[in-house]
This record gives sequence, C-alpha cells and structure tokens, in this order.
Amino acid sequence: MLKKIIDASWDKMAPFWPLQNLIAVNPLNGFENLPIEEALKKARVTFEQESWPTEIDKINLATIKWCQTYFDIDQATLKLPGRQDGFYSSLRTLLPHDQLIHQGQKERQEWLKNLPETPLEIIDMCLQRLEVAEKDRETFLFLLLVTLPGWAAHVKYLSEWAPTAEEDQKIDYLALRLVLTVCLWPKAKNLLSFYHEKLKNAEDHDPRLEIAAKHEQEFQETVQVQLGEQAKNINDDHSKYDAQLVFCIDVRSEPMRRAIEKQGNYQTIGFAGFFGLPIAVRDTLIKSEHATCPVLLKPVSTVEKKPVHVKAARQFYRTIHAVKRLYQALKYSFLTPLALVEATGSLFGTWGIVRSLFPRFASASKQNASTELGKINVTHFDLSSIPLETQVDFAAGALKMMGLTKTFSKIVAFCGHGSTTRNNAFASSLDCGACGGNEGLDNARVLAQILNQQSVRKALVEKRITIPESTRFYGARHDTTTDDIAIIAPESDEKLAGLRKSLANAQKENSVNRLHHIPLVKPTKSMAQVLSSDWAQVRPEWGLARNACLIVGPRTWTKNINLEGRSFLHEYDWQADEDDSILTTIMTAPMVVAHWINMQYFFSTLNPVAYGAGSKVTQNITGKKGVMQGNASDLMHGLALQSVYKDDLTPYHQALRLQVFIHGPKKRIESIITAQPKIAELIKNQWIFVHGYDPEAKQWHSY
Repeated sequence: MLKKIIDASWDKMAPFWPLQNLIAVNPLNGFENLPIEEALKKARVTFEQESWPTEIDKINLATIKWCQTYFDIDQATLKLPGRQDGFYSSLRTLLPHDQLIHQGQKERQEWLKNLPETPLEIIDMCLQRLEVAEKDRETFLFLLLVTLPGWAAHVKYLSEWAPTAEEDQKIDYLALRLVLTVCLWPKAKNLLSFYHEKLKNAEDHDPRLEIAAKHEQEFQETVQVQLGEQAKNINDDHSKYDAQLVFCIDVRSEPMRRAIEKQGNYQTIGFAGFFGLPIAVRDTLIKSEHATCPVLLKPVSTVEKKPVHVKAARQFYRTIHAVKRLYQALKYSFLTPLALVEATGSLFGTWGIVRSLFPRFASASKQNASTELGKINVTHFDLSSIPLETQVDFAAGALKMMGLTKTFSKIVAFCGHGSTTRNNAFASSLDCGACGGNEGLDNARVLAQILNQQSVRKALVEKRITIPESTRFYGARHDTTTDDIAIIAPESDEKLAGLRKSLANAQKENSVNRLHHIPLVKPTKSMAQVLSSDWAQVRPEWGLARNACLIVGPRTWTKNINLEGRSFLHEYDWQADEDDSILTTIMTAPMVVAHWINMQYFFSTLNPVAYGAGSKVTQNITGKKGVMQGNASDLMHGLALQSVYKDDLTPYHQALRLQVFIHGPKKRIESIITAQPKIAELIKNQWIFVHGYDPEAKQWHSY
C-alpha cells in the first residue's frame, strides 16, 4: 500500500535530464490527464507557489546540500563517503553528524543514529511521527516533492529514464525529505491545510491561457488558409532532382530548406532526426556510449565508432587526457593551486584574451589542432553488430517513413543537425531531441553506410524499393548555429562540387535572415561564426523558439509558404500509407516529441523561474548535471531566460500550444486517435490541437 502511495506521488512530477543530454519535456507532464486550465490552476499553487511556509526553506537547504554531493558527476574533488552503497545508505551513516539537522540535540542525534535500514521503513515511521493520516499521505508526499521540484524532477529521471535507471532512487529521496522534515519541522502536516487553502482560493481561469488561446486561434486560421490554398497544387512528385536532402523535422530546418530549394533543382524532405535508427553509438576511442534515438525508444543495436588512424588517434587522445587529468589534479589539490597559477597564469591569460577578442580565430585554431594532431575527426562505423536482415529493416522503414521509395537522385544526403557553441551549459538543448539530446550526424552516417551496401540494396528490391546503381548516400552535419552544412565525403568528390556551392549560398542567405531576430548583432554570415565561437555569448542562436505547429504532409503542400521557422515539417504521403502504420508512428512519436518541445518553450516563457532556468548571468553549474541560481537554489529545470526572452521583460517566444495539421483522410486520423488513448487525452484536454485536411472531401476537420 505504501509503495503505491509513493508511486502515485511521483506520477505528477515530470523528469529532468542532465546537462549532457537535455531533453525537452512538458513540466506539467504529470497533469496531462487533466484539462490544461485545471492543470494550470494546480500548478499555480504548487510549481509556481512563491510563499511556502518558511520552515520549508530549512528543509530545502539541507536537501540541496546532500543532493549536490551525492548526485555529483566528477565535479567535486572529494566524493561523498559511502556513495557506492546508495543514497539512503550513505545518508543514514552521515546524517547523525550534520549539525544543521540535529542542532546539538541529543535525542535527535540518537534518533538519527538508529534509523531503519530500509527507506520504506523510515518513510512509514516518519509519516506516523508527523501524524499524517492515511488519506492524506499521497498529497503530503507530493508536496514534499513539489516544494523542491528541480531535484525531484532529476531523481525522477534517474529512476525511470536514465540508461541505468534505479527505481529505488525515488524512495531514497523521499526518505531523506521526510527525515529532514521530522527534524526541522515537526508540525509539517500543516503543509496540507496550507495547500488546500491556496487551492480553494485560486482562480479557476488563467488570464495567460486566455491570451494564448486568442493568438492560437489567429495562428491556426492563418496557417489553415495558406495550406488550404496550397492543397490545390499537391500532386505526385516524379521529378528528377540533382540532389535530395533529408533534414530533421526541427523548426530550424524549415527556413534552411527554403534557402536550399531556391539554389537549384533540389528536393528537401522532413523526417525525425534519428533517421529511423533505434541505435546506441559506442566511441571506442574515448570509451563512451550513448543512445542516439528518442527517449521514447530503447536502442536495439549498438554501433561502434572507430578512428580510421587508430594508433595516431589513440596516442593523441591519451596525451590530451593525461594533460587534462594532471591539470585538474593540480587545480583542485589543497597544496598546488597557487603554484599552478604562477606557472601557467601568463599562458592562460594570453589564451583568455585571444578567446575574448578573437573568438573565431581561437575556435578555428583549436579545431585545426585537434584535426591535424590526432586525425580525431576521421572515423568510420562498424556495422557488424547489426545483422543484415535488421539493416534491411532499418533501411526500408526509414525510406518508407520519409516517402523516399521511388525516384532517387544520384546524390542523397541525410543532414543530421547539431550546434557549435562555447561555454554553454545548455549546448545539448540546441542539439537533436530525436537523437536523445545528441547530434544527429552519427545516425545520418550510419544510415548512409547501410544504404550504400550492395547486399542491402539487393534485399530492398524484395520490399519494392529499387535504388539505382548511380545513387550515392551521404551523411552530413547541419550546424544550426552557423547554418553550415558539411557533407562527410572527400573534398575531391566532384559529384558534390555543385551541391556544396549551393549549400554555401544557402548558408549565407539563411544566416542573414535568421540573425535579424537576434538582438544587438549584425545579420551576416561572419556574425553567425562569431556567435558560435564566442565564450561570452549568452544567446548563440534562438534554438526552437517561436515553434508553434507540426505539419504532416508532402513537401509540395508547404513548399510555397514561408512558415518563418515556426513549424516542424514531417513528410507524409497518405496514399502510400496503406495500413495507416506510418501516420500512427508519426502521431505517437514525432508528434509527442514536438509537443514536449512546445510545452518546454511554452512554460519557460510563461514563468522563467518556476519552469525555466532563470538568467544565464547568475547561474552556477552544480554536479555537472544542472544549474542553480546563486549557490543554494533548487536545481533549475527548463530553458534559460535568454533562450525565450529578448531582454529581461520582452518575450521572443510566443507561448502557443502545438497546432498539428495533417494531410490525410478524416476517418484515418479519427481511427488513430481512437486507438491511442494518450493522444486522445492530449487532444481532449487541449494540450495540443489536431486539424486534418481531407484530400478527398477537400475540407478541414478539427478533432
């Protein structure tokens, strides 16, 4: 019974990913079973509550201290004793020595020394000691979580979403919160009456939602008119293109695709940026492994990434790694920091000046040194861990989902995207969410490598996909900060000369258009490079700000519309989707991811402190996994102020819920919604809005 109560209290909390791979998520994910207006009402008295009883502050301060030390990722010099035994076990040993908690009281010290061995026992004991009635326990535990939501959200991630998820973390964390509560606020059950009183007096209507609804209606009508007009021009595209480029559905791809299409006879295609490969990539050089697929999926295969020049790369990496370890040891030792400053101060001072005054030169120098000394960037992938049959399934699934099964160009490039920034704690939030908060280049290269194999092409013929001998697939990297698209192929490849020139022209055009919206910068290609390499830059790019809709349909439906970088674009041909499986996949995966991204930006704009990360100017990184404001705030979750605001008071992102526009038969869309309860719930409770254009009836339907 107690375990069920604990699980229910955590259900209302959304997870928070660490800085290394920030994933967008709806901060009110646990309230999506409620109409959004009701969810916002509850959120205003919990997540946005600014006047909790003062006793909570002491409990939070103690919790933050222990969470910082236990969940640290190699930032602290001294590790928490007993950390290897688990959160509760280590704290059970150490809490009796914490003066802040026992405050010198002998009775309290004795109680702390004799805590039960299991966290479930201490949770039950503390609830009884605090006299929390059985019927109130779930709410009370939830209030202990929501009064310090950042760390609770991270523990939720560690318990349910991390690669090595441990459910016990949730129980351990609540055990700590309750032990601290018993010691520091014996009358904590008053928190229940405080919450219920606030909820009773809260307004039912949120004016912020009313304002959003007005703008949503205007946006919906505008886009529907544009798409309705373009629906007349949709036809089967059998054109022969000079090149085909597949981009992630990310909103930043839309203006880049328009810029490329202006340059010549090029087709661009929108598809989820992991390119349909549910894989993990293991880097054999640095001995690291990470999943490069949406967090909704689990990798089914692991691909090894290896340097071509193994000996040179390994020697270079070992040398650099040894120097870094020596530097860190000297920097954080008790005896050597002053001597280190004396010995290296002039060197680092000069480098600091170069980085500050000539950021592009510093960045280029560092990159060139890495490339030349170790050949680090020259890698290949070992696909031997993926059986041929599975490779064929991956290839067929990806090509069908992106609608690329008939007319192939000689050049097909999969453009995985990533960002290049300096001194940016939120760098991974600018990378590909479909790749688990990593860059999409690896997946692009793996799919290209699979499709270039003759054995795979031969097997695809049996699946009614014939790839001409003359077609060559390439992986490419779309840098969203500089607008550069680098195709991974030798510079001597003459087939790519014309395309590379067109991509350079598109880069220049898109940079100029995009930088018009960034305050205090000149809209030039060179300025985009500066923003990318300047370590003092708080806003290297706008990311996915102003995202507002997802359009699912053929490119000919949107090609002549300037969507202003506000739309996720996913290719879809309803006539080729014979069993509805493609649209089902789109609505249950990419649409959900787009909704999470949309909600992260929505709420980070609505309240940058409660749902965001506050200003970058006053942030400190803690444990290499998150940021806090000052030195003792909660773990801030969500986006930084500079990601959604032009200045401290003026939003750049327009807080709108996601509008989804689908080109497909009414009955098909209805049947998918009926068969997917979670999707139906999101629509019914108005977290997202779905509109379908029926190509047969030639009219719009809203669901």
